[in-house]
Amino acid sequence: MSIWCLMSWKMTSTSGLTSEAQVTRLVSKVLKAKDFSVGDLPDNFNTHTEMIRFDTSEAMLDPTDIFQIDGWRESAAEILVPTREKNPGGNRQSFTVQGFHHRSLVAVICAAFSEASSRWFHLTPFKRFWKSPVTGREQRVYDELYTSDAWNKAHDELQKQKRDNGCKLEWVIAGLMFWSDATHLTQFGNASAWPIYLFFGNQSKYKRSCPTINACHPIAFIPSVSLHHSHPKISQYPNVLHLQLPESIVSFISKFIKKKSINDILTHCKRELFHALWRILLDDEFVDAYRNGIVIKCHDGVYRRVFPRIFTYSADYPEK
Repeated sequence: MSIWCLMSWKMTSTSGLTSEAQVTRLVSKVLKAKDFSVGDLPDNFNTHTEMIRFDTSEAMLDPTDIFQIDGWRESAAEILVPTREKNPGGNRQSFTVQGFHHRSLVAVICAAFSEASSRWFHLTPFKRFWKSPVTGREQRVYDELYTSDAWNKAHDELQKQKRDNGCKLEWVIAGLMFWSDATHLTQFGNASAWPIYLFFGNQSKYKRSCPTINACHPIAFIPSVSLHHSHPKISQYPNVLHLQLPESIVSFISKFIKKKSINDILTHCKRELFHALWRILLDDEFVDAYRNGIVIKCHDGVYRRVFPRIFTYSADYPEK
């Protein structure tokens, strides 16, 4: 009867979204676990309530834990808006954009090198060659970031650096691969997001592109506007929505700029905002890690000094 109830739930209650492997894992990892007891579940058990309890308990854990400091924070970005007027403070006025949600790059790197998936990380670059069995001719194979000339060069330069602090740890590179693109969240409506993701080139592309490996690390969400295109205040300024700028910036610019020039100023402010957000991400902590490295106890239990290096940024026109 227990098996029938479980399989009936799988086929009906979940609308076919739960795979057979997930149900098998539920049984083997949860229901048959030695410390699992049905009696521990209250009669009024609610998943949403328990998720809130999880979030609350995580906030109360040790703040020095490497996986606890890898959390989200909110910042405000300041941009300079050109006014084309001679004001006492100059021809630029400061405007603050609120709601930039992001994570510390250093914390994400530390967590990534400490978690189980890092066992697939390549820490020493190399070059790969293929030899023809017919002609015997060797040919260079370009297949992974850690086999590229750029990584090999960066690794050689890193090893030649003078170790002023007498560090005897292994020095390795964290190959950072950024990606961002505005994403439409729904088939109907205007809900959208502009995420920035981080991948590690230390992983093979065959592992990195596998959804179950969890190799994609969201690090930021560029502030967006949740207003409809027909909104009376912005219908004549479509760039407000397309450029992810708050609606209040139109009123701010109108104090200094003629109406016909506002769209040009909005385009400029979008560029300024994009750079301002990256100034927040590439903070002093990251710059120090870039220069001096971060000592991390990796998943294999070995301490290494990790130096982040940015190799790629995959993006399209808005980011350009």
